[in-house]
Amino acid sequence: MAIRASLSKEISALVADLSSDRVVVREAAVARLNVIGRRAQTALAALIADRKAPAAARIAALRVFEATGASGAAEPALSVLDNPDSEIAAAAIAALRSHLRSDSGAVIVDRLTAIALDRQRAVPVREAAIRALLDLDRASLRPLLKALRTDPTSEIAALAADRRAGQAAAEEPAQVLAGALEGRLPADGELFRHALARAAETLTLQDVLSLIERIRDHEKTVPAGARGQWEAARAAAHLVLARRGSRIALYDLRETIQRAREPLAMEFLTALDAIGDAASLEPLAKAYASARDRWWRGHLANAFRAIVRRERVTRRHAAVKRMHERDPGLMKELWPARLSSR
Repeated sequence: MAIRASLSKEISALVADLSSDRVVVREAAVARLNVIGRRAQTALAALIADRKAPAAARIAALRVFEATGASGAAEPALSVLDNPDSEIAAAAIAALRSHLRSDSGAVIVDRLTAIALDRQRAVPVREAAIRALLDLDRASLRPLLKALRTDPTSEIAALAADRRAGQAAAEEPAQVLAGALEGRLPADGELFRHALARAAETLTLQDVLSLIERIRDHEKTVPAGARGQWEAARAAAHLVLARRGSRIALYDLRETIQRAREPLAMEFLTALDAIGDAASLEPLAKAYASARDRWWRGHLANAFRAIVRRERVTRRHAAVKRMHERDPGLMKELWPARLSSR
């Protein structure tokens, strides 16, 4: 797949950001790479294979593969399944979960089965392997589950013996999303995000829009402490639409950004950066004017400038004229330097 030079440079910069010591920088890069998707898979695979790269960076790259379901994810994820860092191994399993029925599926199933049975492996890694395998037809797993029910590790034995756990896993992710469409949202937003990462392709554009609206209504009913995870779930749904180039829920993105008084889940801004139109500039400018967090202001400004360039917006545009009349100093800060005369 040919990649234009400017995108290649952006991908290189984003992959470098995955090695940042700052969590917010890594998360911003993950969100943007989720939109870029398969075009970044070569660079991400190289990072995963780099033994000198920070563990956090390799895990972040695997998270992008998990979210995008990129076809090139199987080989790099398989290569780190035996990594001594249990978090890297678990992230690799998560990235492989959507590939169980792919051309590499038989190899993946064999490797995950071996991990599940290996009593020398860390318990969280074995649990991750078992939960991934539970996505398969339960009948084919009977020999494995039977062997694991006598495992000396109580957590493993309990997971293999718990029929309810197996059924719940079998319902994920497509059935979780189907239930959400019918009004049965899962217990927490994080579970929804995981389901979306693994089964977004089962949803139509209208389905994703319906989920965004359901979650937005749900956010108003949950305690303040749980609101953040549901906001992040809604942001993840917007990212699904952005990857498909759909503006069907752009109104919600604009409203969310404009109302924000503090940093939001980065996926909101990444989605707006990718698909925002000229009408998105005023909400971004208002959010920038009211924001106090320097990092967040920087990303709002970058999204504003990206939309101006992509949509070829000039100073003669009605929205730009309104913003300039309202606050010429703000427009001077936000307007791309190379377009100052346009």
